[in-house]
Amino acid sequence: MDLNLKSKFSRQVASLALRKFIRLKTGYDVDISLEEVEVTTDEKGLTTAKLKVKAEVQRSELRKLVKELL
Repeated sequence: MDLNLKSKFSRQVASLALRKFIRLKTGYDVDISLEEVEVTTDEKGLTTAKLKVKAEVQRSELRKLVKELL
């Protein structure tokens, strides 16, 4: 199985879904932009995902995230 998100529209839809998922699960407002997505599965069943992602977050959100992780 191979999945490549090449069109700008499909990457924008996936980015929006990911942004909402992160907000729902973590409470952090992170602007995610998927620039490249390639998912492949080899003959042994091993799935590999290659992503190029741009993420932007407000400084206040980043501070909360760092405090939570430490």
